[in-house]
Amino acid sequence: MEGLENNFHLQPGEIFVSGNGTSITTLLGSCVAVCLWDEKKKIGGMNHVILPKNRDDESPSSRFANVATFVLYDMMLE
Repeated sequence: MEGLENNFHLQPGEIFVSGNGTSITTLLGSCVAVCLWDEKKKIGGMNHVILPKNRDDESPSSRFANVATFVLYDMMLE
């Protein structure tokens, strides 16, 4: 439908990528969101991370920037 906009609200620890005109929103406090846009492919994405890096004794998770940013990048490459 023309004029219809898709919306996705990103929660902490989530990653979203789309190429269909979706509006991505999030609410940040002490968290950080990383947004990427590929002008050539016309796709964009965002992650919402809580902490910069997981500790050595923690499992990798998209809650951490050192994991979620690479996952976001890989999702956009697909």
